[in-house]
Amino acid sequence: MSSPPDEGPEKEEVKDSASQMGRETELMSLAPRLISLEVWCRQKGLDGIAEHLGKAVDLLDRELTSAKG
Repeated sequence: MSSPPDEGPEKEEVKDSASQMGRETELMSLAPRLISLEVWCRQKGLDGIAEHLGKAVDLLDRELTSAKG
């Protein structure tokens, strides 16, 4: 019988790092969509919604900047 793979702290760090990179990739893919939606809302005269979307893009940018640290 083979022994189970090592699940020590180093293994956890790799999992956490991969999870963080996946999250950053997901967040980065959201930004262009939010910006497109913001522009569309402004074109349709939905300025209030567009303003909130702009704030969401700013928060997303701050989150990504702090994650890259």
